[in-house]
Formats: sequence, C-alpha cells, structure tokens
Amino acid sequence: MDLTVITPVYKGERFLRETINSVLSQSFKNFNYVIINDGSPDNSEKIISETNDSRIFYIKQYPNQGKANALNTALSMTKTPLVTFLDQDDVLCEKSLEKRVNLMKDNPDLDLIYGDYYFMDKDSKVYGIRKVMGYDNHEELFKATLTRGPFMFSTTMLKKSLIDKYGGFDESYKVAEDLEFFLRASRNGTKIMSVKEPVMNYRCHKNNFSKIFRKSGETKKQLFRLVDKYANGSISLKAYHLVMENLKLLFEQFSDKKIEYNPFNYLIQKR
Repeated sequence: MDLTVITPVYKGERFLRETINSVLSQSFKNFNYVIINDGSPDNSEKIISETNDSRIFYIKQYPNQGKANALNTALSMTKTPLVTFLDQDDVLCEKSLEKRVNLMKDNPDLDLIYGDYYFMDKDSKVYGIRKVMGYDNHEELFKATLTRGPFMFSTTMLKKSLIDKYGGFDESYKVAEDLEFFLRASRNGTKIMSVKEPVMNYRCHKNNFSKIFRKSGETKKQLFRLVDKYANGSISLKAYHLVMENLKLLFEQFSDKKIEYNPFNYLIQKR
C-alpha cells in the first residue's frame, strides 16, 4: 500500500456514508482507509460496519478523546509512506487521490502538498471555490499559516515521515490542532507544493465542529494561543484575528451562504 486515508468520526452519521463512498470510489485503489470512531453516541458505527471493503480498518475508542487524539491513534497504526486526511462530512473530488499521489511520486523531495477546494452545502450542492496560494519556501508558508490559514486540512497529503519527525498532533488543542502542526513543521524546512485544482468538497453546515467551537469562544482562545507560541505574542496579530472573526460572524448572520471557519479564506462565488 502506498497511502493511508484517515477519517476521524464523532457524531458523524448525517454525512458519513457520502464521505466514505467518495474515498472508496476513487480511481486510485492502492490505499488503506482508517476510520476511527471517537466515542460517537449516534449511528456512525452502524454506517461504518455496513460498508464492506477490505481496505477499511475500523478503530473504536471510548469515551471521546478529541480529534487530535483520534488522529494520533490512527497514525500510530499507519505504515504507508503517504498519509492524507478527510473529515467526516467532506467529500473527495473525482481522481483526488490519484492526482496527489502522482504529484508526490513525481516530486520525491516534497514533504507535503495541498490543493484548492469547493464549498458545498448540507445538500451537497457546490456553490463556491477557494483558490489557494502557492508558496516558494517554508518561510513563506510559515508566515501565511500564522496569518492567513493558507490551506484546508483535508486537501493535504504528506509523508508519514514528516509526522513522525515532528511528533504528530498536539492533543492539548481542542481546535486548530492542524494549524499548530503545520506551523511546527513549516518553520523547519518542510518542502511544499500546491495542487492548482480542487481536490475535495468542504461541507458547510451548522454542526461543523469549527462553528461549534467558535460559538463557545474556544477557537479565539486557541488562535491566540498559537499567536503567543509562534509569533511572540504579537498584539497586532491578535487584533487582526479578532476583527476578522467578527466580520466572519457578520457575514454568516446576514448571508444565506456559509463558508468555512478560517477568517482568511476568500470565497469566489460561482456565477
């Protein structure tokens, strides 16, 4: 096997079947699919058990340990050279795995790649696209990760050795654990490249974990914690995050469209 796909699941029953099917129907077939049920109290386990495919490795842990812990548990079982992630409500684009695996194979010096993605609503209707920026080196990526959130977690594909090198995800973060990892890795010479086309559909709906944490105030807390850790506590960056977050809340209040949490993403509406 060349690749492991990891999906952490918690209360994921609503969209989980579509997520799983988008992985299993990929043109690239040589992968393991680790689905980790992080103490879901709903019918997630039933949905997973009804899917008969030898590539699926099912892990169940109880009680709920949090996303970072679930990811680390799945990664501890991963032996393939490449890893990618897909959240429980997102959907891979057609040939997404094939294109990204080929890019990694054609560029063996790369540590990580990421790509564009579509915005999709609760009814699986695509209504927008995010075109990500490319960065020439890890210093540029580090700065962008701190201030812009340059890519979506589920669009990334990376070498397992990169995760091993930097110790996986910090389980003290209840949200933004992916940003913290990419900040940690990108400031130390990670070689990256962007895929100039959408590789997945990001689903926007009222039960997004990021939205739940934002309402609780946890997201601001974790963002400021990242700023303190990686930008020497810059007051200007904290203020920028706070202003952009408030603008994001206004956008969602007065618009019939929902976009992902990160306040630095730019939505291009489809005409």
